Order: sequence, then C-alpha cells, then structure tokens
Amino acid sequence: MATDTTALSTLIPEQAALNAWLIRWQERLGLESNDSKAQRLTTMTLANPRIIPRNHLVEQALSAASDHNDFEPFEQLLSAVRQPFSDSDALAKFAQPATTDFTDRYRTFCGT
Repeated sequence: MATDTTALSTLIPEQAALNAWLIRWQERLGLESNDSKAQRLTTMTLANPRIIPRNHLVEQALSAASDHNDFEPFEQLLSAVRQPFSDSDALAKFAQPATTDFTDRYRTFCGT
C-alpha cells in the first residue's frame, strides 16, 4: 500500500514483471478511489492473515516433539495460528518468514 516499493523490489528479482504488476495495481487502486488508503489497509488486514503455520515453525515444532518429547513449540504455534489476524508483539515471531538458511535447503511435497 505504500508508494515506496524498495522492499518489494528486493523480494522480486524479475523487475520488469514487478513493474508491470505495479502499474496494473495502481490502475486498480484508481478504480477504488472511493476507498481511502486507511479503508483499503483495513480491508487487506482483515482478509490476509498475519500468522500462518509457516514451514520453518512447523518443522521446529515437529522436531521438538519427536526428538525431545517437547510439545511447547507446538502449543505455542497452535495458540498463535488460532489468532491469525493478531498484530500482538508477543506473536511477532510467528509472522516472520524463514531465514534463507532454511529456505535455501527446504523442500516440501504435496501431501506433507
């Protein structure tokens, strides 16, 4: 929603595709001119969960439970995903993406 796309540009390596999408997005926002930026942000926030069961957190919970009989990470993750739209600082770690150390080596398959 911000006009500064620097952070987005670092995530999307195909700059031409990103720029084309940004143009279409700005056009779409023009069609919704009756909505204020605050209204759009509220709508987006209510429709897009902040906390989801991210693979690295699920793996941590599974590993702790199976390797150490420690179910606390699972209980914490379960509690967090029950509040998917929370912006609580206490749940911030559950909203963070995995590090590249994890994503560079991680593979998942259908049905997992």
